[in-house]
Order: sequence, then C-alpha cells, then structure tokens
Amino acid sequence: MADKTDAVKLLKEGGSLRISPVGDSMLPLLRSQIDEVVIAPTTWEEVKKNDIVLFRGNKNLLTLHRVCRIDKDCFYAVGDGQTKIEGPVDKSLLYGKVNLIIKN
Repeated sequence: MADKTDAVKLLKEGGSLRISPVGDSMLPLLRSQIDEVVIAPTTWEEVKKNDIVLFRGNKNLLTLHRVCRIDKDCFYAVGDGQTKIEGPVDKSLLYGKVNLIIKN
C-alpha cells in the first residue's frame, strides 16, 4: 500500500483498494505479503459479524481484522490468528470491507 492516508481517502471517495496485508494476525487465511485482498468502501449498515474490515485500530494503525461483535455504534474485531479482541472501535473508524481474497 503506497500511503495509508491515500488508501483511506480512496475508500472514502468510493474507490476500491487492492493490497497485500502485512503481519501474521490473519493467519492462516491471509499470508503476509503473499496473499492479496480487495477492499471496497462499505457503510456501517452493511457490516456483519464475520466480515473482514479495514479500520483504524490500536495505536492509530490501519488494521484488517474480522468483526466478532457489533453494538449500536461500535464493533469488536479480532485477527483469525489471535485471541486478543480489539474494541470497542467506533463506527467512524471503519473504512472498508474485504470483498475478494486473492491467494498467491
């Protein structure tokens, strides 16, 4: 991903984003810098439990994790290869949802 600010801006403007995730939090589903995902903009109303979403998480980092719980104005997410749940994450920090996984 070129620049994280540009990625968020692109999603906010309605564009999609193709990236290769970095890190092991989504193992075994996503292998770091090997597999790719296409992230599309989404609305709060479209997000469902088990969706993989892009959001601004802990330490202000862009994070790609699976939604494990949804409340009125926030959600909780966890990487497939993790046990620590992030949240509550305010719905305003949600940027997109994975709509395609490309295995390399």
